[in-house]
Amino acid sequence: MPPSMVAQVCEYGAMGSLATGYLSLEVIAEQIDQIQSQTHRPFAVNLFVDYGSTPTTTFRKPDGLIALEQEAGLDAPQTYQLSAAPPMDALIALMLEKEVPVVSTTFGLLSGEHVDALKSAAIKLFTTVNHIGEIEPALETQQSDALVFQSALAGGHRGGFSEAGHSDIHAFTQRLSDLSIPVIYAGGLSSADDIRQHMQQGYAGVQVGSALISTVESSAAESYKQALISQGHDRTCQTTAITGKTARGLSNAIANMVLDNNPGFPHMHYATAALRQHAKANGLMAYQSLWAGANAYQIQHIDPLKSRLETLCAAFTASH
Repeated sequence: MPPSMVAQVCEYGAMGSLATGYLSLEVIAEQIDQIQSQTHRPFAVNLFVDYGSTPTTTFRKPDGLIALEQEAGLDAPQTYQLSAAPPMDALIALMLEKEVPVVSTTFGLLSGEHVDALKSAAIKLFTTVNHIGEIEPALETQQSDALVFQSALAGGHRGGFSEAGHSDIHAFTQRLSDLSIPVIYAGGLSSADDIRQHMQQGYAGVQVGSALISTVESSAAESYKQALISQGHDRTCQTTAITGKTARGLSNAIANMVLDNNPGFPHMHYATAALRQHAKANGLMAYQSLWAGANAYQIQHIDPLKSRLETLCAAFTASH
C-alpha cells in the first residue's frame, strides 16, 4: 500500500498501515512524511522485528532456484548476498521522532527497552499472533494495546513470532472472552459477510489486505490485479519457497518450487530477488510473488478504493 493510499484509507475513516519490510530507514522516513502531509488521522507503521546481525558472506542459491531461473530465461549469478535491515534501535528512534500513532509488529517481539520507549511516547502497540500459544508471551512482554490474530487464511507472510504455526480459527475465537485487550481479526476477509461474521463473534476490529490490492489506487501491477480477480476459485497456497518464511499467495511455479535445501528467511527473499524482478519486468506471472488471501477470489473486479471501502465498512457498521 503506497503512502498516498494509506492516507486515503485514513481519510475515509479506517486506519491505513504502512508496510516497511525491506525498506531503508531513509525511505521509511520519507513515506511517513508523505502520509503525515496528507492526513492528520491515526495510521499504523508495521515493523519486521529482527535483532539479529546480517552476515556479509556470499551464498550459493539452491539448485532448484537456479533451475527455475534457467526455465524463466534468466541468466543470473548463482550466488546472492543479504542486505542489512535498519537496526531496531534506529527504527524505534524514527517512530518516536515522527510521533507515529500506532506501531504494529510482525516476526518478533520488541525488547523491553523498546516497548517502554514507545509506551512512554503514548504510541499504541499492536502485536501480531498466529497461535494461541503466542497470546501469553505477547501480553507479558509487549504491553500490547491490541493483538492482531492473523489466521491461516491471510495472504502474505505468517506474521507471528513463534514457529507454532496457525491455530484453528474457531479455537482462537473461543479465547476472546478471556482477554482484557481488543483482538483484531485478519485473514480471508473479502466480503461484507466475512467482516460481519467476525465482528459478531467478538473481534474488536478487522484487518483487510488482499481486498485492497484489486483497487485502482493500489500500486500492484495491473497483471497482479487481473490474476487476483480472474481466479474463479481459491488458487492460493502456503509456501516457504519464495522468502523462506511461510506465506500465502497464488499458486505458481515459484511458489511450488522444490528445494532440497531451503536456507530460510530472509535468505530466500534475497536469493529469489533476481528471478522475481525479471518476472515482473517481463510479465512472467509464474515466477512472481503474488500474495493473496484464501478468499481473494470472491472479488472479481477492480474498483476505486473509496467504493471498495464503502462496501466493506458498511458491513462493519451493520455488525454493531
